[in-house]
Amino acid sequence: TLEKNKLVELYQYPGFNEHEPTPLPNGMELADIIEKVVHAQRKSASGKVLCILTKSSKMMLQKFLTAPVSHAILLDSFWWFFLHLYQPDKKIQGRLFDRIAKNYAALLFDCHKFSNHKALIKVFPSLLSQTLYTCFCSSFPRSWFNTHEFKSQLCNVLSEWMAGTLPVPGSYSSWDYSLLEPERCRREDLLSTKGKQRKGENTDEIASPMSQEVMWAEPSLSQREFHASGSPEKTPQLPTQSYKVNSILFMKMCNKTIIASCLTAQPKEKPPQETKKRDEVSACFQMFPVQSHPACQGPDFTWHLFNINGHSPLIQHFLQSYKLEPQSGQDIFIHRREFTFQITESTPTYADVIQQGFNHIRQLDKAFKTVYQRHRREIKDFDQHQLKEKQEFLRKEKQLLSEKGEMKKLNQMLTP
Repeated sequence: TLEKNKLVELYQYPGFNEHEPTPLPNGMELADIIEKVVHAQRKSASGKVLCILTKSSKMMLQKFLTAPVSHAILLDSFWWFFLHLYQPDKKIQGRLFDRIAKNYAALLFDCHKFSNHKALIKVFPSLLSQTLYTCFCSSFPRSWFNTHEFKSQLCNVLSEWMAGTLPVPGSYSSWDYSLLEPERCRREDLLSTKGKQRKGENTDEIASPMSQEVMWAEPSLSQREFHASGSPEKTPQLPTQSYKVNSILFMKMCNKTIIASCLTAQPKEKPPQETKKRDEVSACFQMFPVQSHPACQGPDFTWHLFNINGHSPLIQHFLQSYKLEPQSGQDIFIHRREFTFQITESTPTYADVIQQGFNHIRQLDKAFKTVYQRHRREIKDFDQHQLKEKQEFLRKEKQLLSEKGEMKKLNQMLTP
């Protein structure tokens, strides 16, 4: 029975409780999951908005998510999705949605107590999506949830409930799965991506020759930065790729000179507070690497009318349930664009195309070296054969010249 309950398809809904939210299945504690989600925001898009860098900001976020109304929204949303995806029951789903709307309205009334409350409300759909994803993965370890369909449905429904609009397609790609998923899921992801990582390691040197040249241009400073990053101490080697084109080498030498001069320049001293703030902002941006765009035509857009004086579905439902809909004012509609289709994850990016170009150049260089070496061996063999023939000819000539009687006979045989 215990193994049966670990499969989401075989788990039975325990029932709706009017007085308090139903706890998570299989004895999972929501507080532990919230702690994982808070730690995972350091590398996510939500963390970029909140700038999760200090201990106080993490405590503020954890306090916001563990508040009673947030706690109730998380649990009721979990069971709403459970019923919606696996055991549809419109009556219970309606009661859950009604309580979610009331708690969300209460959250908006009380959110002013938290610092940076506007940013918290803005990223709350994303935080809720990550929390529910972790709840499903941890509560049902025998089921698999790391799919585009499941994650996109979480993000789309929650964003439409609270913001009234769809999120950016593929927003879940910035989640830190190493902290959100249990160890079993991470192990399976590691096995599935092991070949891809190995392929990436083989092309790192080709994909980033510029960084190696900068390190070689200023060895003392670059070595200090290299050691400070936690990598093993070693002397950087000069890259020797033979496929580099002369024009590329010239451009890199120019850039290398400029960057080396920038590295050796002495920055002006700034106040400690300003330097600390600048370092925190720089660290916040360095956490999020620049992603490459798919190498294809961009998605098509469709226009929609959006009422800027309207309410999100949760707030609209809350107002309707208490008959508090505004009877005055006016609706202001603006045109809003949305994607008509999403670019698939399997589409190669510009970084992939560049990497393929470098791989093709390396293959051509390898083929050229093979043909060149074979040509050199053929020339060497031909030269050795020609030398042997010449030595044999000189030996016969010397032997013939040493026999005077034979030479005289041969001279007489020649026609005048």
